[in-house]
Amino acid sequence: MRIVVTTGSRVVEGLVHVLSAGAPAARANAAAALFSLSRDTGANSSINSGARAAAEANSFREAVVTAGALQPLLDLLLDGPTRAKKDAANLLVSLCMARPNRSSVAKAVQCGACASC
Repeated sequence: MRIVVTTGSRVVEGLVHVLSAGAPAARANAAAALFSLSRDTGANSSINSGARAAAEANSFREAVVTAGALQPLLDLLLDGPTRAKKDAANLLVSLCMARPNRSSVAKAVQCGACASC
């Protein structure tokens, strides 16, 4: 069974809120959930449905950035437990798969890295 989370869904906003303001374990779980939802699951499907799945995944990735996930992800990457750091890093890479996100993610990472120095 495949569940599609649309960009207008409150799932994205809810998970980003938890990522921003939740308890440490909840923040880690939110990053893991967002990463899981951001992956393109259409790789084993036919070409047409695979292309549709990729488009849906990119739309989801754009919604995650639009919802304000970048700064909380960087905070988790810098200060979270090891597993949370891995999920945050994987999600940042996944978010870059959507072309419109690339410059936003790059700027956020660069600014986050500068702030930690």
